[in-house]
Amino acid sequence: MYDTNEHQEIEHFASHMLACSELEDGDDDLVLEVRDDEDGREGYKTWCYYFVSHTNKVIFWLEKYNASQMIAEVKGIKPADEKSCLSES
Repeated sequence: MYDTNEHQEIEHFASHMLACSELEDGDDDLVLEVRDDEDGREGYKTWCYYFVSHTNKVIFWLEKYNASQMIAEVKGIKPADEKSCLSES
């Protein structure tokens, strides 16, 4: 990442998300993405994230999130119910 400002924003966002998650050190990874604002507002960004648990082979969020549209075309993946996803994370 070459843009210093964006790099600092990502680092701040990552620190915030990890602090909010209260996850213990382990095999969970945080994935971040910065997109141009979805409403087309110039100069605004949309911050996206998800966590990956390699042990449990699941992706998860800190809040309820419907990922069915995101994984609809991925073969071999079925949405987990909310309870199992949260209990495994």
